[in-house]
Amino acid sequence: MILVWSEFYLMKRLLVVIVCMGFLSPGPIRAAENPFNVDCFVGWNGCFRPGTWTPLEIGITSTLTENFDGRVHVSVIQDSVNRMNITQPFVLTVDQPTHIPLVTKIAFGADELNLRVTDAKGRVVRRLDIGLFDFSRNNRMLKPVNREDLFVGLVGRQRFGLLRLPENTRCAYSAQSNNNLGQVFVENKLPHMVPWDWTGFTGLDLLVLYDPDWGRFRNEQVKAITDWVERGGKLLVILGTFPFPGNSLLGQKLPVTIGALKELAVSTPWLKRWGLDAATEERAVCYDLSARAEARVYTPAHANEPTLFAGAQLGFGRVGVLGLDPSALGEAQRDRATQFWIHAFNQLLAERPGQPEAANGRIRRVSRNDKLQAATGNTAREQRSIRLAQAGPENPNRNNRFSYDMGATQQGTSNVLDYLAGIQEMRPLSIGWVILLLLLLAVLLGPVDYVVLKRLDRQPLTWVTSIFWITLFTVGAYYGVQALRAGDMQLRTVSVVDGIQGQGPGWTSQVCGLFAPKSADYALDQLQPGQWWSSVAPSRGHVSAYQMRSSHRNLYCAQSDGGNLPYSMPINIWTMQTLAMESRYETLPIQARLVLRDGDASLELTNNASAPIEQGLLLLNADQGVGLRIPRVVPGQTRTVRGALKSIRTWQGTRTRSSQGWSKSLAPADAFDLIGAQARSQGIRDYLQQGAAVVCVQFSQAPTPVTVKDRSSKYHHMQFARLVVFPE
Repeated sequence: MILVWSEFYLMKRLLVVIVCMGFLSPGPIRAAENPFNVDCFVGWNGCFRPGTWTPLEIGITSTLTENFDGRVHVSVIQDSVNRMNITQPFVLTVDQPTHIPLVTKIAFGADELNLRVTDAKGRVVRRLDIGLFDFSRNNRMLKPVNREDLFVGLVGRQRFGLLRLPENTRCAYSAQSNNNLGQVFVENKLPHMVPWDWTGFTGLDLLVLYDPDWGRFRNEQVKAITDWVERGGKLLVILGTFPFPGNSLLGQKLPVTIGALKELAVSTPWLKRWGLDAATEERAVCYDLSARAEARVYTPAHANEPTLFAGAQLGFGRVGVLGLDPSALGEAQRDRATQFWIHAFNQLLAERPGQPEAANGRIRRVSRNDKLQAATGNTAREQRSIRLAQAGPENPNRNNRFSYDMGATQQGTSNVLDYLAGIQEMRPLSIGWVILLLLLLAVLLGPVDYVVLKRLDRQPLTWVTSIFWITLFTVGAYYGVQALRAGDMQLRTVSVVDGIQGQGPGWTSQVCGLFAPKSADYALDQLQPGQWWSSVAPSRGHVSAYQMRSSHRNLYCAQSDGGNLPYSMPINIWTMQTLAMESRYETLPIQARLVLRDGDASLELTNNASAPIEQGLLLLNADQGVGLRIPRVVPGQTRTVRGALKSIRTWQGTRTRSSQGWSKSLAPADAFDLIGAQARSQGIRDYLQQGAAVVCVQFSQAPTPVTVKDRSSKYHHMQFARLVVFPE
């Protein structure tokens, strides 16, 4: 009894203590709040083009009282096979937000983007999973821009009905086998959120800089815009109240010099051509534009008219400069703002600017020219123009929310990937070996085992002999497959280098495949700053969102200093990891000088590479396709080729034969359709239309641009080069 009362007394005192602590506590116990706040903005105002680089703007703030050294990790599905994982270091200063501009490739139907912030020791301090695609709803965070759509990026003013264009216009899209009407997307960014790398603009068809505050641009952003245009982009610069920095990198490469502001008379013919009300002459404050001597201006001013607009080729792209703000023309012109933008955009989008059919936005079927393919690839030019909204042949697949039409843009890359995988080790095993082994095992386990044991009078040992035969065949199958599929590690590469005579560095695109004889983690060596690497997978026609739910290979990259370099590639045994890369190319492998006289051509070609030129051609006149064949040129040699211009046939494919007799060929036109090279091919077409020529060569046994780190490997590199030459 005494023991019971003692326990009751202790329980009573404990209950009193708990109640008192509840009254004395200041409030409910809460979990410590995370000191990091992370914001992530994807694409151009939520729009992106699948298969191309997409910008990411990540903002990080914290309540920490000391600086923080960390890493940001981004992981997202890139295509139906690969997942890209990007890492970038950063330093978070006390009371100062950190802006981290990144770019990545996002597949159509990618379910989410995973973002992690870690400290210097790799511990996760903040995680963010951003949903991108949902089968159950129509409203998604990212909106894909289709191939037949016109994707316009806008930085600066949003005046003169520019943001109403998606409602009032359609994109007339024409390619090799389809002519459709697409939508027009005009998506804006603030100057401080403009990508710092040229890859952030690759999804755009046109970039409009409408009188932005030029003082808010960083040098990295201006360089990114310039590099993107020189790679093949299209830029429209509209001047206004903010003075343009003529000493910037972009200002030095514009086709015009920008003078002082002055009041000019805008003539009625100019107003009529630009779709404005031409009833009376307008007066507006404009910048005085004068064409530079070295610029190839394709829209010169008309007689007795000031130069209000000038456009020219810049690298493989186009740039246009408008010296007046259209909103300054008065309220009477606002009703015709849509027609004005149609004319302005078509000056940069049209195949031949100034043609009436391009200005009116009519759909014109793009024909294939076999002779032009010899220098610019198999894929026909993707022609886009803008027109007033009206009924037309809509794309029947654009309302399919679960698939995306890649078109023919990936056909050349897929053909190159097939060539890279065309090795004996990647061929599937014959079913005959499997059938033969199964029949042999059945014979040994059945008649042979029975007859032998019966003669030896040891039939009870059947279970022992059966285990022996099964074990023997298991070991034999494992090592037999290794013997049939075994081979050395191989790194196979196809690359294209493009340049323009007298315009400095060029551009290179390459696709490589690494065959792994065993499962391991591989890394590349001899990587260079400024290279943009990504995984690549074959893609033809439509891709489905359901394909993005399968397992994916991982590629781990470090993104900084204007490049995206892979540092880890886990590859399974007897498979090939394929990668794509694009970057500047500082020293062009060839130089050329062309002289034309009465239908005869004299080409002086210098081989600056370390490999001999195996074959090549000179192509002029995009409509007729005439030129010369180029013979073999050894490294360091300058060779002159003379002759009458004649019709040139498409290059023949180069056939590579394996030791087992199996072979695979690659046509140069397929290489010219590689990722990145296709945009430059369209720029080469523009130069050919303006009277320039192009020299195309193929090198024999070129040294591989990258190697496999700390491993023995076989290397194969097929390199092509194209140089735009201006005849004398």
